[in-house]
Amino acid sequence: IKLAVAESIGLLTEVMSRKKLVLKFAEILTYFIGALKSASNQPTNQPPLTRGIASVLKVMHREQLASEIDDIEKYLQFAMDALHPLAAVNPNYDDPKQTKNHNHILMAFEYMARSQRAQTLGYLLSKFTSGASAKSSAYKEQLASLLIVRHLVNAMDEELTTFKEQIMSACLQLTDVAHYEVRKAFIQCIMAMADQNYLSLQGGQNMILFLVKMCALRASDEDGDARQIKNGADHILHVIASKVESSHSVLWPYLFELLVVHKYQYAVGTMARVLSLIARHKKNNDAELPRIVWHKDVNLPHPAETVVKLFVLLHRPYLTRNYGEFICALLYNIGGLLHSSLGALFTENFKVIGKFIKDEGSGKKLQSMVLKLFRTVCDTLQHEDAFITEMGEALLRHFKSYHKDKFLQKVALTYVGQVLATSNKKNWISQQLQLMIELTDVQCLAHHDGCATGLALCSVTHLDTVLLRTTELVVESNKTEKKKLFSFGKKKELPGAKEKKCLCVRAWGRIAQKCPSRSITSRMDAHIFVHLLKIMESAAEQSTSSDDSYDMLRDAVIDAVGMISSAMNVAQHDSSHHYRVKKKDALIEGM
Repeated sequence: IKLAVAESIGLLTEVMSRKKLVLKFAEILTYFIGALKSASNQPTNQPPLTRGIASVLKVMHREQLASEIDDIEKYLQFAMDALHPLAAVNPNYDDPKQTKNHNHILMAFEYMARSQRAQTLGYLLSKFTSGASAKSSAYKEQLASLLIVRHLVNAMDEELTTFKEQIMSACLQLTDVAHYEVRKAFIQCIMAMADQNYLSLQGGQNMILFLVKMCALRASDEDGDARQIKNGADHILHVIASKVESSHSVLWPYLFELLVVHKYQYAVGTMARVLSLIARHKKNNDAELPRIVWHKDVNLPHPAETVVKLFVLLHRPYLTRNYGEFICALLYNIGGLLHSSLGALFTENFKVIGKFIKDEGSGKKLQSMVLKLFRTVCDTLQHEDAFITEMGEALLRHFKSYHKDKFLQKVALTYVGQVLATSNKKNWISQQLQLMIELTDVQCLAHHDGCATGLALCSVTHLDTVLLRTTELVVESNKTEKKKLFSFGKKKELPGAKEKKCLCVRAWGRIAQKCPSRSITSRMDAHIFVHLLKIMESAAEQSTSSDDSYDMLRDAVIDAVGMISSAMNVAQHDSSHHYRVKKKDALIEGM
């Protein structure tokens, strides 16, 4: 009965005379404030009270009573103190009572905001500075304010025109928030703000950055909250790009800056999807793509860096849902923007690769297709020395960022070799080969495979430079530790010596396969066999050793001799060039 009477009092104010309402307003509002505080822990008692106070505040706005009531700011402050904690409770939308209760709270704040905008917004936005942590109850204040501000942004767009900068500035304080519920609410608030053109204001890019960070979360199947946030951010970014055309100037070309940042690797699929959607939208409207002046905007990566980053990531096509397909779609649409020579090439090939990823999956065939296309890209740009140089340096610069993914590091090493094969700068090639070998972890087989393949690809056009580097590496691996004053016996090898020899041996096998037979046969005896036979002999001497590194070395020798033998057989049957392996007997004996 008490609750029913309270609700009736609120409804009666809508038909009360203006004069009487002005006299009774403070008393009625104070009654509801006290009743709501008492019912703060009794959700079932709240709906009649929230409906009643919403009716009282509605009449206040409709009759413009704020200017006639003494101390109106004080009473509204008390009302907000009572209602604000109740707004932090997300309603169960399957329960009509909870839904109506939540809507009445939002409407109450809307009526207060329409009457006293500065006071209401100041109160709500001040809660964003609570400094709440994931374990602190203060996060509820941020959550409540976000839910209310989102409602006000949707309901009062024109009335809030002069407050947009203030709202944007306050919301930016939440970009580092840790609590999952606040993150969800903030993502929804950003969607509302984007629809009202808030993102074009200063700080709009920070909102986009927050969404990208949420898309980059690594969420397991068991982590439901993180997965929900990740999927929500992904969906909101796509909706903003597809439905809010005014946001294109914020997203493009800003997202290109984030594409090459490693910590956002798991969001690259989402960013590629958004950028390709914008590019496609422009083409469908017979408009040219917004021209990007790469060298003038200091924050934008070099287009060569974007190319190599996306090519490497394409080797993980299922990192997230449709990851590889979205990368292919982006490269299909922006080839001409990255370099004028790449437009037709990308249009012709990435549609095929994208369809292959969708229909057949990954595997060795996909790796081969992407590497073959990358080789064609390098050949197309072989006269663009600056572009090729930036591609090589970007690959090596990004190498360490893949430290948790040895496979991508292997791909990067392979690509470096292909880029170096196209360059004409001898000194630069030598420096990059040195850096390439220094970055290779000689204890990692994946690194061995990538580095050896990269050296082989580079040797196709720079054979002498590559062989000189492998010879230097063998000499380096033969160095021994300095004897101490009272030490006896053989000198010990330096740590990693056998692994370095193993890398050289694997590289020689691949070089023999990749290089033209006439080039490699003329250098085989002086640069390869002279070292290979010594390595075979040392590996054979330790055939009973329990050291795993000797097993690795023997496996490498066997594989390399097999590859060299196949290459020499081809050379021997080449009608234009006959070659005889002078060290055949020694090799057979060593095997």
